[in-house]
Amino acid sequence: MNDMTLSRRLRTALFALSALLIPLSQAQRDTTQNFDTRADIRQDRSVEFTETIKVTFTEAQHGLIRIIPVRTEGDKGVRVLHFTLEGVDWTQGQTDFQPVPVKQSGSGDITLKIGDANRTLTGPAIFRIRYLIDGAITDFGPEAPMGAHSELYWNMIPAHWATSIDSATCSVSYPTTTGQMNARIYIGPTGSKNHVDLTTSNNPTGDTAQIQALFKDSNLFARAARPLSAKEGMTVVLALPIGTLAPPPPDTDHGAYIEKSLLPKNSPFSFFPPFVPVAIFAILFSKRFKLRSRKMSVAFEAPAGLSLLEAGALVHGSVTPRDFVANVVSMAQLKMWLLVHNPDNTSFSIEFIPPKVSPTNPNGLLRDFLDRPLLPMDQQLYYSLQPFAPLVSPEDLKGSFGPTFAQLKSDAPIMLAAKQLLHCSRRKSRV
Repeated sequence: MNDMTLSRRLRTALFALSALLIPLSQAQRDTTQNFDTRADIRQDRSVEFTETIKVTFTEAQHGLIRIIPVRTEGDKGVRVLHFTLEGVDWTQGQTDFQPVPVKQSGSGDITLKIGDANRTLTGPAIFRIRYLIDGAITDFGPEAPMGAHSELYWNMIPAHWATSIDSATCSVSYPTTTGQMNARIYIGPTGSKNHVDLTTSNNPTGDTAQIQALFKDSNLFARAARPLSAKEGMTVVLALPIGTLAPPPPDTDHGAYIEKSLLPKNSPFSFFPPFVPVAIFAILFSKRFKLRSRKMSVAFEAPAGLSLLEAGALVHGSVTPRDFVANVVSMAQLKMWLLVHNPDNTSFSIEFIPPKVSPTNPNGLLRDFLDRPLLPMDQQLYYSLQPFAPLVSPEDLKGSFGPTFAQLKSDAPIMLAAKQLLHCSRRKSRV
């Protein structure tokens, strides 16, 4: 894998950790007939995945545990891809697919506990998992060995699966393009170099005895030409011509854009980031007690269950515009709204995403929009911006939203006080 640009980006940590869905001792008795993964690359650079897993339980099981790594390391450091679970269902063949209970936890590794605690399964069963990943597409410049391209690098069949897989298949669909597509597909355990290379104009070369693959009608299809042993997987590397997908957002801090929209020019907040009080405290503390090393590392981690507005108030006693910025960005990551570049490319607008209407949420209520309960302060921020929906402009933030922002600033310390994290008085607030 070392001769590809993608391998040099230290992606192994993200894709080599997909784990078995059932305990190893049980897995040695259970079997997997088929594992199929389909990826749909969208024009907006998000990727929708559908995993269809056919297993046979030889002993009673409540379901599966699926671990999906979304933490990656690269030239710009560690980042966590945004994961959205779209649905999980199952069937034992006699009926159509039915929804199945699922519990989601984790951030760097997403853990899905799939099944009903009050029900056990034996015999064959088919599980279908659908999720959306934002951030899985990476752009490379012309200096890369493969030239300028947009790239998907994904472990389509998890490499730490604890049972053998009789049939492993995967496919990737992508927007229509007239440029040449390039792909490399790996097979085997973590670190394996067994692969095939192919393009839209050339047949596969390499280890074709183990992998069959082809491009057809804006799709890449691949299958293992043999059963996979336990802890073997398949990784797809797909290079698309630049321009096939929408351009990525500028390599600029989203917070700086939103803050520029929110704050008037020459605002003193622009030159006073929230970590400054902590840094000043560290310097004064070091001098006061004359620490031998004269070095100090100060870190603060807010208690669980706080919004970023509340965490900001806890750090420096009041809510600043930068705390508002951080909260807006975090809620964009939760897909509650989009951050839309304005034509001047120096500011953002906030575009609301309405909650999805579904059989379990016929009215599209906010409380059913997320996989976890919405924090009270986040909910207050959501509803405070909703009157400006569907698009909150910089002019809205600088103008009509001012009184509402003042209310948020006053409410955050009150909420902290109710949680006994902050003491409030008429004259001052203190931690």
